[in-house]
Amino acid sequence: MRRNYAETPRKPLLWSLLLLGLFLSACDSIPTPPSSTVTPSRIPTPTLVAVKPHPTAVSSTQVQSIPTAVADTPVTALPTAVPPTPVSPTPVDAPTATVNPQFSTPDPLSLTPWVPPTALAGTPIPGAVATLTAAPSLPTGTLTILNAAGEKVQVHVEIAGTEPSRELGLMFRDQMAPDAGMLFDFGVETTSGFWMRNTILPLSIAFIKADGTIINLADMQPLDTTIIPAAGAYTYALEANQGFFQEHNIVTGSKALLPVGP
Repeated sequence: MRRNYAETPRKPLLWSLLLLGLFLSACDSIPTPPSSTVTPSRIPTPTLVAVKPHPTAVSSTQVQSIPTAVADTPVTALPTAVPPTPVSPTPVDAPTATVNPQFSTPDPLSLTPWVPPTALAGTPIPGAVATLTAAPSLPTGTLTILNAAGEKVQVHVEIAGTEPSRELGLMFRDQMAPDAGMLFDFGVETTSGFWMRNTILPLSIAFIKADGTIINLADMQPLDTTIIPAAGAYTYALEANQGFFQEHNIVTGSKALLPVGP
């Protein structure tokens, strides 16, 4: 049987249209996903702007307080400069003589002459005055010695050239000039020693060979009867005030210029 479409009810058609409208509304509400290709936007170039620096805050601990002027405070006047008091120069003492104990060379600035030790005091020797009065005068002369520095040292000597004069020597003498002495001339080589019997002057002795070479020196003490030997055979012996050889740098090996001059 042929159906009559005109007589078909219209409700199904309305429902279909309603559902279609709802579907389209739902599709419009779904967000469209962003595209994977993003066009970079142009970054604006920054503009340089001069900025005035802001003053830095100062800590309260860094700010020193400014002293406040005190009203009516008297001002002390500055002290007046005092001129210095002139000082008189202190006089300087002149240098005194010094003797090197090793070389015994006197200081050239010495103003004090060398003084030999004095004779032993308080020891009278019986017959001393009579012996010296009776003793004959001895010949004298000047003996020159070349010291360790090659300098000439002169000694004013009495020459004991006889046996009696050599035996008496400097016995009983209580003084002798600083540059004086006695030269014992034996005429031949000898090895005899010396002593200080009846001699109160402190003495030094030099044993001298025939050619004038000093072979040894020694100090001798007053009244000491100890024999002072020579270091070898000698022809002359020179006695002088104790310390004279050391004072004038006369040592073993120094040379006496013989014979004795006037």
